Amino acid sequence: MKTKKRRIARTAAAAVLLFFCTSGAIFAAYIISGPSGGRISLIPVSNVNCRGEMTASPQMINTGQSVTFQLKDGGSPGNFTGHAKTHNGTAEYRFAGVSRFLIVVEGREYFSDRAVHRFSKAGTYEAKGYITFRWTTSKNKIRAGYPPSYFRTLILSRTIRVTDLEEAAEGENTKEQTEPAEEEKEKEADAEPQTPIIVGTVSHTTAWEENRKKFNAFCRKRNLPQWVRPPEVFWSGEQFVLSADVFSEEEPGAVRVFIEGTDYRTRLYRKDGRWMGTLFDGSMIRRWGQNGKQPLNFIFSAVVGGSYCEDRKVIYVDDRQPYWLMHRKE
Repeated sequence: MKTKKRRIARTAAAAVLLFFCTSGAIFAAYIISGPSGGRISLIPVSNVNCRGEMTASPQMINTGQSVTFQLKDGGSPGNFTGHAKTHNGTAEYRFAGVSRFLIVVEGREYFSDRAVHRFSKAGTYEAKGYITFRWTTSKNKIRAGYPPSYFRTLILSRTIRVTDLEEAAEGENTKEQTEPAEEEKEKEADAEPQTPIIVGTVSHTTAWEENRKKFNAFCRKRNLPQWVRPPEVFWSGEQFVLSADVFSEEEPGAVRVFIEGTDYRTRLYRKDGRWMGTLFDGSMIRRWGQNGKQPLNFIFSAVVGGSYCEDRKVIYVDDRQPYWLMHRKE
C-alpha cells in the first residue's frame, strides 16, 4: 500500500513545478511556482529571482520558553514576460507585491510575517515559512485567455532544538551521544524533500450542474454560442462544492479552503476516501460577475507531518446572463 501511495504521489508531483533558488538566508530554499486560471498555458518562468529570509530567536531553548519567528521578503523581484505554450503570444506580468505570509510550527498555522510559538516538549523541530509573491497582467490579456495572476511561493525553514533542564545539565557528553553520525548526516543532506501534495476541485451542486447544461442547450438552440458556460463558470450565489485529494505518507489533520482576498473560508471533512465540503454565504449573491466574467481563487491547504502544502483553483462568476431559476439560489 505504501509503495502504491508513493507512486501516486510521484505522479501527482509531476504537475508541480519546483525551482531551486538561493535565498537571503544561510540555507537553500525552494520555490513552488505556477499561474492562476486562464485557458492559455504559460511556459514555466525561470528568470524571476524571489528572495527572503526567516529568522528565529532563539534557536535553542528550554521547554516552556517561546521562540519568535520572523519572515521578511527581499523586495521586488521585478516584472516578467509570460510566453504562451501553444503560440508566439506573450503577456506582461507586473509584480503586485506579497500576497501572503505563512509560518507553520508543529502543525499550527500563523498567517502573518511574525509568530511567537511556545514548545511544550523537548525535541528537534522544523519551522517553515512561506512567502507568496504575486504578479498580475492587464485586463486585455485576461480577456484573451492569459492567467490573471502568477504566483511564486518561497519556502524557508529553521530548526529549533528544545531541551529540558535535566538534559541541559548533563553537559557535552549527552550532546555527543545524541548527535547523529557523520554518515547519517550526509544521507539526510542528500535526501530529497518529501513534500505532500494537495489537489483541490471546485464544482457545482447537482442541481446547478443540470441548470448549466439546460442553459447551454437553450443558448445553442438560439444560436448564442458566446453565452455557453463551461464547467468553471458559476452564477453569483451558487453553493460551491469542494473536494480535495492529499498525496502523502500520512493523513493531514485538516484540509482548509478559503477564497483569496475574502473572509470566506471553510474546513473539509474526510468522506469516502476524499476530503469534502461546501462553501456558501448569503452575501455572495450578486457580489461578483455583474459586469463580466470575474475570477475567484480558491486556496486549498493542509499540514502533513509539519509540512505545508497548498493548491490554487480558479473559477469564474458571470451574472451577465441571469438564469431563470436564480430566485431559487442554493
